[in-house]
Amino acid sequence: MAEISADGDGCVRRKCVDCGRHFASSIEQRDTYWCPYCGAQRSWDAWFTPVQQKYLDDALAEDVLVTAYQEMEHVLNDLALDSEGVVVNSQWREEPAPRPPLLEPTVDLAAVPVSCHPGVKLKLEPGWSNAVLCHLCGTKAQSPRTLLGRVRLLRRES
Repeated sequence: MAEISADGDGCVRRKCVDCGRHFASSIEQRDTYWCPYCGAQRSWDAWFTPVQQKYLDDALAEDVLVTAYQEMEHVLNDLALDSEGVVVNSQWREEPAPRPPLLEPTVDLAAVPVSCHPGVKLKLEPGWSNAVLCHLCGTKAQSPRTLLGRVRLLRRES
């Protein structure tokens, strides 16, 4: 079974199909998500990164092949029984090794608070200075000023 694991903060990497930017968010499953950058709303299955999509496609192909081999073996067994020894079926029982979970690192992304969902984690690409939208409800989560932090100016004595 294919599994995409969360990082140490409980976040999974995602990619927006509209703007192409990466973010990571809590693994909480929703029907739809919003892009925190451009606001695009898509179903949960539209946010896979290319690495995740390849991993899932490979796992699906492997499952289809295993199922096909099992069905073929069943048919050959029936044929061998009906052939009175003319057809001999040698059992093929090589199960594929369990697929290790996929973990895409998120160390290149910076955590930002989401005020409308305080317990939820969101990580964005560093350097983003525009408004941040909540990936769970689409509302404005942070202003650029809050995101970048407050700058304290001190008067320098000459």
